[in-house]
Amino acid sequence: MAHARSLVASCAHGACEPGRAETTPVGEAVETVSFQEWAARSGHAVECQVLRRDPSTDVWRLLVSLGIGS
Repeated sequence: MAHARSLVASCAHGACEPGRAETTPVGEAVETVSFQEWAARSGHAVECQVLRRDPSTDVWRLLVSLGIGS
């Protein structure tokens, strides 16, 4: 998990920070969240292009949501 989080910090975009990541459920508010805001829940900047990211950076969020890590 630490390695996946560090990948967010080393993103080529430069403004991505794993400390901004959110793991709490969105609930019914999901319909009011833009795609960019939803994608930024992993700690990437809103303007960071999703298709240019390392897909491994979101693995830790899955593990946290399953209760496997923190």
